[in-house]
Amino acid sequence: NQKVALKVFLSSTLRDLRPEREAVLLALRRRHETVIAMEDFLAGSAPTLDTALEHLRQSDIMLLVLGFESGSLLDDESGRSYTRAEYDEAMRLGLDVLVFLKTEKRRWRPWDKKLIWINKEKSSKRRRALDEFKADVDRQQTWTTFTTPESLALAAIQSMDAWDDKGRPGARKTFSSAFEY
Repeated sequence: NQKVALKVFLSSTLRDLRPEREAVLLALRRRHETVIAMEDFLAGSAPTLDTALEHLRQSDIMLLVLGFESGSLLDDESGRSYTRAEYDEAMRLGLDVLVFLKTEKRRWRPWDKKLIWINKEKSSKRRRALDEFKADVDRQQTWTTFTTPESLALAAIQSMDAWDDKGRPGARKTFSSAFEY
């Protein structure tokens, strides 16, 4: 009883979430999932966003990791980040999106065990973009919080298993071999 190979699109900012991305990529690849991530894009003449969206359109599911920074904003004056554009396209396509939100302890109250999300953007434009993105995701999705790369990798695997147990809703209905059919 072999399952159809999945294509998992990993979406997040890169600069502030590099260790988290590496942990998720390693965990999913150990499970033999086909993971599509910007680290693996080949050089080409197409704009970066076009390349990312083309890969996303070939995916079965998106894993969205939100941290404390917005990442690069698009040049189109929309105020959206590349990550936001990927999320918007996933929603347009009707892909399932598994969302993971980074949290941390309050540094000024170390005795407080509550974990919080903090917008750490310095520029007002990026700060606004991140706040709006997070608010929209909050209205449309349920997320899992994490604090470390390892806890993110575990949460991603558990969420993928739960999605798989539901019959992979929204995944491609094509087969890669006669055996899978």
